[in-house]
Amino acid sequence: MRIFLLILSLLLPLFASAQNKAHLQRTQKNGLFVESFSVLKSDTSVRDGKYELKYKNWTIESGSYRSGKKVGTWTYRNYNKQIELMYNYTLRQPVHILQHLGKTYDQNNYPCMFLGSPVIPYFFVLSHVYYPKAEENNRSGGSVVLTILVDKSGQMKGYKIKEATSENFARVVRQAADKISSRNWRWIPALADGKEVDGEYDITIEFDN
Repeated sequence: MRIFLLILSLLLPLFASAQNKAHLQRTQKNGLFVESFSVLKSDTSVRDGKYELKYKNWTIESGSYRSGKKVGTWTYRNYNKQIELMYNYTLRQPVHILQHLGKTYDQNNYPCMFLGSPVIPYFFVLSHVYYPKAEENNRSGGSVVLTILVDKSGQMKGYKIKEATSENFARVVRQAADKISSRNWRWIPALADGKEVDGEYDITIEFDN
């Protein structure tokens, strides 16, 4: 009987918490993105509980909210479904970073990163570019490397075109990049020998004709 009462006492707070929440789902971009999350019934603008963001039916962001704030470790995946970043919001630091091009990162040395799935900034730029009319006779297509400049405080301070097949392709990417500053995105500044420094974040856009 005592064991039953102990189990019941442990479950009651969980049951009460679940009763105070509502589970919502929201679709964006013609159903390409689907958000699933919990909110407080007393204030549906406050997220509380598990969160999941799917792109084309596979999870790119997952974690938990508590009283409207992200807590614990969140997992962010890239277009290849790899874990690009795991970030602990309680500690305010990355706990896992995908290694790129043979580079080794640790808690004192890592590049500038988007605080979220890299699918988000890539899709945003891609959805705002178009194939330039001046390149319609170019059957080989082209590419542009857009570099976001992020200062040591984690604020976007501008952008540059690092590489471009032609000025026509660069021009349409610039037009898309001009819209990024309006987004309320968070960035993780680069870290060098334990100190926050200015960094760069590259987004490569491919144009196929």
